[in-house]
Amino acid sequence: RLYYPDMSPRIVLIDDETNLRQNMTDILETAGYVVFGAADADAGLALIRDTNPDAILCDVALPGNDGFYVLEQVGQLARVVPFI
Repeated sequence: RLYYPDMSPRIVLIDDETNLRQNMTDILETAGYVVFGAADADAGLALIRDTNPDAILCDVALPGNDGFYVLEQVGQLARVVPFI
C-alpha cells in the first residue's frame, strides 16, 4: 500500500471521460480531498488496492469491465467503502 502522511480523505475516481475525470479531480482537490483517477475498471481496482480510499466514485459505462464489476469486486473487500 502507498502511504500518504497527510490525513486528507482519499477518493478513487474511475471514469473513462478524460475531461470529466479532470474536472471532478480539480473540484475535489479544491475541497481538500486527495484524488486518484483511473480510466478503466482494472486500473481503478489497482488504485483501490494501493491507496485504501475513503470513498470511490465510479462511472457505470467503462471500457472492458464496467462499473458493476468494480462494485462487485469492492464488495469483497474486508472493509466497507462508500461507493457512488
